[in-house]
Amino acid sequence: DGQSAFDEGTTPSIVMCFFRKCVLFWFHAVACGLLPLVPSSRPSFRPLKGQVMQSVSCSMPIVWEEFPAKLEPLPCCSRVDKPAKRYSLTHDWVDMLMNTPQSRVMRRIRMPCIVATLWAMVVWLVYCYFPIPGLSFKPHSLIGSALSLLLVFRTNSSYTRFWEGRKCWQRISDSARSLSRLCMLYSDQVGEARLQHVQRLLCAFPRVLKQHLRGGSGTTWKSALRYLTAEDRQALSQAQNTPLGVCNLLSKHLVTVPDTPEHAGAMVPFSSRERLAMLHQVSQLSDCIGACERIVQTPVPLHYARHTCRLATLFVFTLPMVLARELGAAVTPVVSITAWVFFGIQEIGLMIEEPFQLFTDRTANPCEILQLNAICASIQRDVEDTMRMRCANKAQASRHAAFSQEIVRPAMVMLERRSLYKNPGEGRGI
Repeated sequence: DGQSAFDEGTTPSIVMCFFRKCVLFWFHAVACGLLPLVPSSRPSFRPLKGQVMQSVSCSMPIVWEEFPAKLEPLPCCSRVDKPAKRYSLTHDWVDMLMNTPQSRVMRRIRMPCIVATLWAMVVWLVYCYFPIPGLSFKPHSLIGSALSLLLVFRTNSSYTRFWEGRKCWQRISDSARSLSRLCMLYSDQVGEARLQHVQRLLCAFPRVLKQHLRGGSGTTWKSALRYLTAEDRQALSQAQNTPLGVCNLLSKHLVTVPDTPEHAGAMVPFSSRERLAMLHQVSQLSDCIGACERIVQTPVPLHYARHTCRLATLFVFTLPMVLARELGAAVTPVVSITAWVFFGIQEIGLMIEEPFQLFTDRTANPCEILQLNAICASIQRDVEDTMRMRCANKAQASRHAAFSQEIVRPAMVMLERRSLYKNPGEGRGI
C-alpha cells in the first residue's frame, strides 16, 4: 500500500530524511550567521547620523579599565580628495610659458642668473672696444658633456630620495588603514573608550611625524594637539621622538585588550594572535619613522653638490668669452638662458632632495614637495570611515539576530512536530 512506500530503507523515506536534514542545516546556518536570511536585493539598514546601535551578543560582558580623560569630538576633515595636478603639453603649454616669471625655481636662482647676465653684458662691451681674440669652443664642448652627466646623476639621486619618501608615507597610510580595520572588526573586545583613543592616535601620528621631519620641536605640532587628550599631550611633551611616543601610546592601549576565548561565548574570539597582528601594524609605523629619518639625516654628499655648482659656474661665466665675437649683442640673452637652464636643473635637484621640507620665499606661499597635508587628511578620513562602519555592522547584526529569532525558532518547532508525527513512538519512551 501507500504507507509501506515510506517505510525505513525505502527511497522516498531516504529522500525525505535528506530533505529534512538540509532544511535543518539551513536554519542552523542562518541562526549562526553563516548564510544570509534575506536576498541581497533587500534594502540595507542604515543607522541615523549620531545613532549608536548596541551589538547583540550572547557573550559574557568584558570589563576593562575606564580612561579618565573625556574626549572632544574629532575635528572635521574634507570628504573629497583633490586629485594631484597633472600637466599636459597640449593644454598647459601657453600657461606654463606665461607663468615663467612667477616660477618658484626662477625666483630661487634669480641671483646667479642676474649676475651671469650682467657679466655677459660686460664681456660684450669689452670685446666691442678692445681687440681681444675670442676663446675656442672645444673646451666648452668637453666641459659641457661632463656637466650634463653630473646634473643628470644629481637629479636622478634626488628623485630616488623623493620616491623613497613617498613610498614611506604610503606604507604609513596602509598600516593606519589595516590597524583601524582590525580595531573595527574587534570593536566589542577593544572597548569604546580604548577604540576612540586608538582612532585619535592614528589621526595624530602622521601630523606629528610631519612636524618631526620638518624639524619641529614638541611644542610646534599644534595641528595634532586637538586629537590628543591631556594625558597624551603630557606624555608626548616629555618624549624626545614624538612620533615614536605616539607608537608607544598605541602599543600601550592595544596590549591591554583582554582575551575573549571561544568557550566564553564571544561572537568573535580575541586572543594573543589578534593582539600581535595589531601590534605588528604599530611596528610597521615605527619602521616608517626610521625610514623617513634616514632620508632627512643622510643628505646627498656636500662635495657632490659643490663640485656641480662650481663646474656650472665655470661653464656659464666663460661662455661669453667664446660667443662674444660670433654673436655680438645676442651673447647676453644666450648666456642668460644658459644660466637659467643649468642652475635651474641643479636647483630642482636640491629641492626634491628633501621631500619632506616646506620651501618658502618672500613672494610666494609655502611649497610642499610631497603633499603631506593632503596625505594626513586622507589618512584621517580613511580611519574615520573605517571606524564608522562598526555602527553599521552592529545595526545589521542586531536586525539579523532579531529576524532570525522570529523566523528560525517557529520553523524548527514545526519540523520537530512533524518528525514526532511521522514517528509517534519516539519521544514517548516506547
